[in-house]
Amino acid sequence: MRPRPFPFLALLAEGAASAADALQASTRRTGFAVAAVAASVCAILVAGAASRGISARLERDAAADGARGFVVYPWPAAGRRGRPLGSADARAIASLPQVAGAAAHQAVVVPVSAADHLVPDVALDAYDGASPVFDDADLLRGRWFTAGEQSRAAPVVVIDDRLAARLAPASRALGAEIEIAHQPFRIVGIYHDGGPDPRAIVPLATARGVLGVAPRWTDVVVRTRDGARIEDAMQAARARLTGERGATAPGTFLVAGAERLRDGTRFVPVAARLTTASLAALGLTGAGIAMFAAMMLSVRDRVREIGLRKVLGATRAAILLQFVVESATLATLGGAVGLAAGRVIAMLLAGATPIPASVSGAAALTTIGLTLLAGAALGCPPAVRAARLDVLHALRGE
Repeated sequence: MRPRPFPFLALLAEGAASAADALQASTRRTGFAVAAVAASVCAILVAGAASRGISARLERDAAADGARGFVVYPWPAAGRRGRPLGSADARAIASLPQVAGAAAHQAVVVPVSAADHLVPDVALDAYDGASPVFDDADLLRGRWFTAGEQSRAAPVVVIDDRLAARLAPASRALGAEIEIAHQPFRIVGIYHDGGPDPRAIVPLATARGVLGVAPRWTDVVVRTRDGARIEDAMQAARARLTGERGATAPGTFLVAGAERLRDGTRFVPVAARLTTASLAALGLTGAGIAMFAAMMLSVRDRVREIGLRKVLGATRAAILLQFVVESATLATLGGAVGLAAGRVIAMLLAGATPIPASVSGAAALTTIGLTLLAGAALGCPPAVRAARLDVLHALRGE
């Protein structure tokens, strides 16, 4: 007589259905466990995306600005104290004898589309003038935007060759119209950036007037004159801004040259890993406790059901697998919710601040995989307890 095959797929489906039943039967308890997993996953993903974005921004600024100048950043801890950096500060710095040019600048991440082609994560740089900041850029075709286009917030854009290659052929020509954050823009130039990501440049007034970019995160990009020491220019810029902005000025901006930016690229990844690891340890510990408690209470509430299933022929392995799959399903559901929330928050962070935060596909797959494995592991002790229940005691509800 041939042995009866183990109904593995049927038990997997039954375990997933048990997870749905648990959400309906004990909405508050099970929902809390799922929400705890979602919150911890979301916090970890957002922290990781933000730290990678900060590191990427510092690396780009160090490569692009450090060798020829420096950047004046708004100090994040300043909050609403004092006015944001802007064009007036750029003009004040540009008037220094050590400085060849300066421009107010903002950076955000926006979607760009043309015809049926969508590029969801384009790094958009906005400047208040085509000053010496652009002298080292490789303009392939067309032109930079003009002072008149900046003053009237004209919807014009200069795209890099990487972004042009990802658009339809008809949409990458000079004069073609594309959509940036669902707003129409006309291409006036194409340049080569050399970086790994698609980029575009628009007038600063356009970014604020058409795209609604808030001025709080404006920085000032500075180019020094040939022969001038960057350290002297930085000191002069710091003194000029302090005089222009008043007594509270030193607490509202940060002047960073090449060495400081490179120090940041070394320090930020280490700090980011420590922060993310701490969040992961705290968040996943709390989520694990919540999930474990929910599964233990689920076994306690379903003692009679387990006894009845054993009377009807269910094996220990079948009951064990059912509860493990149920726990893994609930954890994966929480991970999926946390992943969706984390991606949305990262997109909002990239759109509202100069941090190019994003959740990569690898991070998404890793999140789902780890939450599934963690859920299965946390479901093992309650599942073993359910599988070992005595039939008579279980039927009596003991």
